Amino acid sequence: MAETDLVLIDLDPEAPFDFCLDHYKEQVGAGYAKMTAEAGLRVLTRDCNKIQPLPPPQPHPKVPTASAR
Repeated sequence: MAETDLVLIDLDPEAPFDFCLDHYKEQVGAGYAKMTAEAGLRVLTRDCNKIQPLPPPQPHPKVPTASAR
């Protein structure tokens, strides 16, 4: 992205920020994001060494179709 207003913020300011690009989704998922009035994004993230691994995705249960009822 060009000209992006994105700031990553450590949820634990007492410790050095441990960021891991390979686990960015897990870090963001363990925190939260806020949008500024100017459409900027502030992403408050957990340290990479403090997040729990995501569980494997579960298959969606099959929903009966109208013709199967």
